[in-house]
Amino acid sequence: MWNRCFRGLLCLLAALAIVASLGCNAFSAERQSRRVYVIRTDLDRIPDEIDWILGLDEPSIIYEDSFPPYYNR
Repeated sequence: MWNRCFRGLLCLLAALAIVASLGCNAFSAERQSRRVYVIRTDLDRIPDEIDWILGLDEPSIIYEDSFPPYYNR
């Protein structure tokens, strides 16, 4: 009985803590527009992040600028 009551009280306190941390303006227009902006910019950066993860953002060690250009003869 006490164990069940304790778990219920703990869940209630957790729910109150979440509500208190969100505040009253959790779903305001300002926060919603900020959330949409962040999602949009993150989606725009995905190709750059994939290139960085794969190591395609840096020149290959095979390529060297100081080599003379290749001419077809």
